[in-house]
Amino acid sequence: ATYWKGCNGETVRVISMSLGSPEDDTGLHEAIQKAVEQNIVVVCAAGNEGDGSGETSEYSYPGAYQEVVEVGSVNLQKRLSYFSNTND
Repeated sequence: ATYWKGCNGETVRVISMSLGSPEDDTGLHEAIQKAVEQNIVVVCAAGNEGDGSGETSEYSYPGAYQEVVEVGSVNLQKRLSYFSNTND
């Protein structure tokens, strides 16, 4: 996505990733870092392995990388969904 150019010179400004793994992937992390260096916002899912407590640190990659905007889930009452990962 970082190399894509549209017919009118458009470029990617946001990458959204709805995926996750408990394993840190250095190749994926490097690709995200390169995207951020190109001023591309990278948005990633926090994960769905949460325990229902906002006090517990639950990490899923790539959401746990400091370079990304990590997005969790809220319910219809605008409270943390019981399954949404949380962390620093």
